[in-house]
Amino acid sequence: MSRSPNSACTGPGAITPDGCSVELYALVPARDEPGIIDAAAPRNASILELGCGAGRVTHPLLALGHSVVAVDESPEMLAHVRGARTVAARIDGLELAELFDVVVLASHLVNVPDDDLLAAFLATCASHVARRAAF
Repeated sequence: MSRSPNSACTGPGAITPDGCSVELYALVPARDEPGIIDAAAPRNASILELGCGAGRVTHPLLALGHSVVAVDESPEMLAHVRGARTVAARIDGLELAELFDVVVLASHLVNVPDDDLLAAFLATCASHVARRAAF
């Protein structure tokens, strides 16, 4: 992913390809996101979290009983993730051989200013979500 002036940041330690300080991002706590995802997901859902960072949402989702596959392009971010299967990869073009009950694309990724990149992100989401009847 290219660096965006809206998402780039600085700080100590390793810097991710999109410009974030791993050390600082690892300190950011989850807010309402895990509860919102949990309320919308089936019980004990399989969740693909795209752009998981250091696991601020991943860890609470695991604690709520979900299984999570955490994807991030930064191995330094993924080193902070515990209890989930991790995949070091870009989101655009990701091809895993499985489908998930829920696919999460959060943070600044849903507001990426590059329309082609956003379309690629959404295609990755669509190609990994299990098709289910509406509930």
